[in-house]
Formats: sequence, structure tokens, C-alpha cells
Amino acid sequence: MYRKIAVGMLVVALAAVIILFAGRTPDEGRVEAVRELDERLVEANLTFSFDLFRRLYPDDAAENSVVSPASISMALAMTYQGAGGETREAMAEALRYGDMDLAELNRASADLLTILSHRGDGVENRFANSLWRRQEYDFREDFMNAAQKYYGAQTSALDFSDPAASGIINDWVKDNTGGKIEEIVDEDIDPDTIMFIINALYFQGDWTEPFDESATAERDFHRPDGRSDPVPMMLRQGEMEYLERDELQAVRLPYGEEERMSMYVMLPSGDLGLDGLVQMLDRDRWTDWMDSFAREEGKLLLPRFTAEYEVELEEALTDMGMGVAFDDQLANFENMRPIPPVVYLKSVRHKTFVEVDETGTEAAAATSVEVGIESAPLEQFSMEVNRPFLFVIRDDVTETVLFMGTIADPE
Repeated sequence: MYRKIAVGMLVVALAAVIILFAGRTPDEGRVEAVRELDERLVEANLTFSFDLFRRLYPDDAAENSVVSPASISMALAMTYQGAGGETREAMAEALRYGDMDLAELNRASADLLTILSHRGDGVENRFANSLWRRQEYDFREDFMNAAQKYYGAQTSALDFSDPAASGIINDWVKDNTGGKIEEIVDEDIDPDTIMFIINALYFQGDWTEPFDESATAERDFHRPDGRSDPVPMMLRQGEMEYLERDELQAVRLPYGEEERMSMYVMLPSGDLGLDGLVQMLDRDRWTDWMDSFAREEGKLLLPRFTAEYEVELEEALTDMGMGVAFDDQLANFENMRPIPPVVYLKSVRHKTFVEVDETGTEAAAATSVEVGIESAPLEQFSMEVNRPFLFVIRDDVTETVLFMGTIADPE
């Protein structure tokens, strides 16, 4: 029986309207050079996003839920670098990597980061990664180099016993989330913690066509418990990309001049309800919906909304096939550090914040991975989002789902 030492691995994602991100600007030539992203990673990320989201949908229908699949998958991709044997196979299954080997995954991930990094035309999207290790512990050179080369991670060694260490890490997180997430590492770092891996995603999006603030008015929103309370409803009229099926109405709301990123608002039919819509959501149905939007004249009423959410991901990820990674006897992260001792995942926590108003969207997400060592179209549509609904923020170039959530209570 080996001594158990915890390793904290942290990922943070942020989307915001006004905040400026201190990150590198990608070379536009490089963006064009990798415009053709490996389709296997696109498929893997889409499948993972919806498979995970269905499992995270809250039992309490009155709760909001918001997650960042891009944040979670990036955290786990970096963790995956250190996995070996059955643990690597299990993580590949859960992350839906298919036949991609590690080299192919890393090249595709680097390409994805380059394409997603975007600044200008009313939209900013930035990723930042970092590895913070306890200074007296060493990690395999290949593991550290992969984080730097493919994920652009800065690597730092800290004296975790110094009370200032947590403040240094938390300041980095705060800076890279525009102040929305002020603390993710406890003031006193556990003596068994030897690493934090952090990914930060920043998204800034102004609507291509802002809502007219003077048209916002109080209207009833029908909650799952039967209550109907007035909330501020934003109004847009005119031509929009719209989809109507028996199961839902949906509208695309693009960001920026180029319209390369969008929010999709999906209102389930009264018979189906939000729970039914979430449970039928998968990659194939999503792709069919995305291919079926058409420009229509109509009217949209959408509530301003704010939501915060926190969830532990171990149960969902275990259900998706990577339970062995959480087993303190069977997990294999030999490519992170030599074995013995055995490295395993202790927990994966996820926190999010989102706010939507007439000008655009502000959102933040933090994912903490803690690792341990053993010791039918209408001529004119009308869509009033006056009951629980689903939203997705997507990069339409790479089809990457940045944020997705369900709103049962807009306030």
C-alpha cells in the first residue's frame, strides 16, 4: 500500500462581454493553414459534449444548469497525456477519441486552439493553460513538454507549503476569468497536493444585431413548479435563422460581424418539456437540427437571464467509461510520474456563470481535476421563450460547443 498524495488539476473557462483578455493573438496565416480541422476530433468533442450534458441534467427541474464542454474536454485532454494502459483506453472511450492516437490528438487539439483563438469584429475567444507543480516533485519530461507544445501551457514550480502559493494560483485564475472566479484553490493547499493544471477559456460576444433595450418589457415566465412570474423579456423582430419541429422551436443568434459564433436558443414543445428535449439530445440529432435552420421573418421574445452552477463530474465520467481513472488501486498515470506510487483522479469539479442581456453574453466556467497518488417552417414565426429552455454557445467554424445550459429560472 503506497502513501496517497493528491494532485490538483484545474481548468478554467470564461466567456465575457466587455472583459479584455491578456493572451496571445494567433497568427492569421496559421489559422488559415489549419482551417481543415481533423474531423475525428470534431466528432469526438460533439459526442462527448452531449453525452456528458445529458448525464449532468439536474434531477430538480427547477434548477438551472450550465456547463462548458470545451473547458472540461480540454482539462481531460491534458490529463490524458499522463495516462497509460487500461486507464488511457478508458479515458479515450469516455472522451470519444475513437482511433486517434496521442500524436494525432495533440496535433488536432493544437489546431483547434489556433482556430478557436479569435479577436475582433465584436467577438473575442481565448484559451490559456498552465501547470503548477509542487517544487519538490518532478514529472515526466514528455508530459510537461506536451502541455507546453500542444496546449500552450506555462509551467511553474511553487512551494505549496508557503501560504502565498494559493494566492498566486488564484490570482492567475482571477486574471484569466475577468474576476468572475476569484478563488478555486483553498487558502491552505493540502500537503498531499502536488499539481494544479489550469485551462482558461475567454469568450466575448456582442450580438450581431443587439436587442433594443427600449423594447424590453416584463412578461410572465412559466416555471416548472407551476408559478408564473414576470421577468424582463427582450424583443427582436425581423429576419432570423429559425427551426421548427414537432419537438421544439429554435433560433440562432450570431455574435459579431463575421457571425462565426452563435447562441442557439431551443424551446421544447409543451408536450415534450425540457427534460424530454435534453434526453433526446445527441450528436446525430444536433447535426440534423444545425443543417435545418432557414431564414424566416418572425418575432422572438427572450428573457434576460443569469445562472450559476456547480457540479461534481466523477459520477458522469464514470458512467461514460472512465471509472478506472478514479480507482486508487487500478488507475494508471505512468506517463505523468513513475509508478509506484499509483496516480489516480480524486475528483472533477465544474463551476459556471452566465449572463445574457440586450448587448451580448458574459459567462465563466471552472473545472477542477484533482489527481491523487496512492498511499415545419412558417411564413412568419412567433417564438416566446416563456418557459424552461435550452441554450448552446457554439463556434460555427469548428462546431465546438463552448457553453450549453438549461434555464428554468432566468433570475
